[in-house]
Amino acid sequence: MISVTFAVLIGSIATPMNAFAEEIAGPESGPDAVHNNGIIEVLLEASNIDEYDFPIGQDNLANVNFGISRDGTITEDDNFTYTVDSALILDTPAQQISQAEYNDGVVDIVQTGTTLAGSQFMKLNFKFTNAGTTTIDVLKFGIEGDWDVDGSGSDTAVYDPVTDTAYVFDDASGTVYVGISSPGPSSAHDLQNCCPSVAGFIDSPNGDNLHPDSGTADVTANLVWNLGSLAPGQMKTLDVILAAGSDLNDLNNQIQLAKNMFVVVGGELIPIESTSLLLAGAQSFSWMIPVVLSVLGIGLFVVSRKSE
Repeated sequence: MISVTFAVLIGSIATPMNAFAEEIAGPESGPDAVHNNGIIEVLLEASNIDEYDFPIGQDNLANVNFGISRDGTITEDDNFTYTVDSALILDTPAQQISQAEYNDGVVDIVQTGTTLAGSQFMKLNFKFTNAGTTTIDVLKFGIEGDWDVDGSGSDTAVYDPVTDTAYVFDDASGTVYVGISSPGPSSAHDLQNCCPSVAGFIDSPNGDNLHPDSGTADVTANLVWNLGSLAPGQMKTLDVILAAGSDLNDLNNQIQLAKNMFVVVGGELIPIESTSLLLAGAQSFSWMIPVVLSVLGIGLFVVSRKSE
C-alpha cells in the first residue's frame, strides 16, 4: 500500500465588490445580515431568509424558513430562542460571512452564511449540538423555499434527482431560476402550493418531482435532511446551497460551483476553507492528480511514498 501525505493549497478571489454589507432592522429574530456582492443581495436572519435578489433589485423570494424535528417535536422560523442575532463577522471584497445562533431548548444551532465575490449562490453551514441530557433518536432539518420569481402565482416547482435540487421558475418570464441543494444528498423533498411551513412537510414530505402537474401556482420547493441520532454533547454539521441563475443551466452551474467547495476526506464532506485541510494528513490513494476545487483556487495533492 502507498501511504500519501497531502496538503491543500487555497487561493482567493480578488474580484472587487460593487457594494458592501450593512445591518438593518429585521421583522423577526432581529437584525438581518445583508450579503451583497454586486450580483446578488441576500437578507439572512437567524433561522430564515427574507430576501434573495438576483439581479439586485429583483426580489425572487417571499421567505426561506428553517426548522427541525426532534423526535417529532417541531420548531421552526421565529419559534426558536435566539442567542446570537444574525450579523456579518467578515466583510471583505472576496467574501462575506455572517453568523447566528439559536435553539429549541435542547438543540443548539450555529448558522453560518457565506457569499463570494462574483457568485450567485450562498453557502449555509449549520452546526447542531445536543445540549440536553438524553439522546435524540431522530433529528431532521427542513427548509421551506417559498420563492416568488417575478411575483407569486405564475411559478412552477421542480425537483431534479440528478442534482438533488429543488428549484422554482416563472413560466411567464423564464429568466430567473432559484433553488436549494446541498453537497451531501438530502433525505426527502416536497413540492406544494404556498405555504405549508416546515411543520407541514418535514415528517411527511410528498416526494413530488413537479408541482403543479399543469399550469402554474404560488409554490414552495422544500428539502429535508435526516441527521440521525444525536447523543448528549454530540455535534453534527450540514451544508446547504441556495443559488440563482438566468436559466436552468446557469442555476446548475452555480450549484456545482458551490458543491466544488467541498472535498471528501475519510468519508466525510469537508469545506475546503476548513483549517483541518491546511494540515498534513495520511491517506491512501492509488494515484494522484491536481484538481480544481472551486472558484476559490486550486487544490494540489502533494504526494510522498512512505516505506512500509
